[in-house]
Amino acid sequence: MNEHAIRVQAVVGQLLASVQEPWESLRQTLDKHDWADMGDGATVGSGAWHLLHIAEVFRIHAKAVMGAEELDRWPAIELSPEAGVEHAGATVRADVERFAAWCLEHPEQCGQVTHGEDMPFEEMLGVMLRHIVWHAAAVHYWCLWKGPGNRKQDQA
Repeated sequence: MNEHAIRVQAVVGQLLASVQEPWESLRQTLDKHDWADMGDGATVGSGAWHLLHIAEVFRIHAKAVMGAEELDRWPAIELSPEAGVEHAGATVRADVERFAAWCLEHPEQCGQVTHGEDMPFEEMLGVMLRHIVWHAAAVHYWCLWKGPGNRKQDQA
């Protein structure tokens, strides 16, 4: 394995951790909160909206790395409030795993990325994982502060 493939493996591992690890990750948020407590996905800023946003933007980011042709091979998805927030959670998890597998199989194609500006692959993966974790935290805090399970506390 060459030095570049080692770097690809390392940053892809961090991306997977942002979704799969039991702490400080999307998994922690999804394990901790009931789907029903995430609110309405059509309401901008709700927990459900943030989860749908993670799923939608992850595909935009993946396309910047892999290219449209490769992304077109992925299963079509329905990201809408009607499809359900649980579906969005499953989509993100599957997409991150699919993306990671592609990167590890094609490290030579993980080079310069254009997403608003040119950047190295490693920098783009940093953008991707920060986006996931930032919005996972937004889901978590929305559920704590505004989720239906906390409205009783607000009335007390």
